[in-house]
Amino acid sequence: MAEESEQDVQNRQDTQTTSLGMTGKPNRRLVILLGLFGLVLFAFGWDFLIARPGVERAYAKVEEANIAMNTSVQRAALTNTDVEQLLGRAPSETFQKYGKTIEVYTWQAGIPLEFNGSEDRSPGIGRKTYDYYAVYEQRGPDLLFQTHFKFKLDSLALEMPITVATGEGDAEGEMDAEMTPVGDDGTVGDEEESKSDSDSASE
Repeated sequence: MAEESEQDVQNRQDTQTTSLGMTGKPNRRLVILLGLFGLVLFAFGWDFLIARPGVERAYAKVEEANIAMNTSVQRAALTNTDVEQLLGRAPSETFQKYGKTIEVYTWQAGIPLEFNGSEDRSPGIGRKTYDYYAVYEQRGPDLLFQTHFKFKLDSLALEMPITVATGEGDAEGEMDAEMTPVGDDGTVGDEEESKSDSDSASE
């Protein structure tokens, strides 16, 4: 009887261990699934509450400052230093295209990786960011603000004549609606306006 009792005890322990193991597996799976779900929610929240609004705010700040400069008495253009001070950060990347200097300000996306594959990129995995692009024209020692883009750089627009943005661009990657030429001295205006002013003064 003693041996049977010990055997019964051993069987009960084995049964309890097995049942605990079986109930433990679903719990671990649930924890993993909930963790993954939480990461996805965090990533989307970061994108739409921090990263994308960061680009929108950068665009709006520079747009407002540029319009203020264009409508001021001196009609001067913003410089890359002005833009950097407005945004409170240094550009993440600077490169040349079509004779223009482009500074890129990036905000890291919540999901850090994306599949890249386009006309100018080979297919592959890259770092996902939300970007603000400021475009400048070199005038002497200064880089004068010409136009800007949010989220996507419009390469076709970069081939247009030298201008300074003064209107608003609502669509992602679109240029501003109104553009004003930049003089060699960095002032904003056109020849007809200057001529009209001089004629008025002579009268």
